[in-house]
Amino acid sequence: MAAQQPMAKIPAYEAAKMMKVSTELQAKEATMAPRVQQLVDALNKQVDSLGGPMIQWAIQPLKTAQPKLGS
Repeated sequence: MAAQQPMAKIPAYEAAKMMKVSTELQAKEATMAPRVQQLVDALNKQVDSLGGPMIQWAIQPLKTAQPKLGS
């Protein structure tokens, strides 16, 4: 949203300025996209590494549960 503010301040008849800002925004997005992907991939790897132990922890009560006799 903050990236859109500069464009909103440019009058519609100043197409050259709008194109310049648009080109700058696209360049920033292109620069940041690989870094964002790296961060998402790293986060997913961390979540995956925790997944197995977390599932085992969550189902442990089911493994050790005993039936109630004579309520």
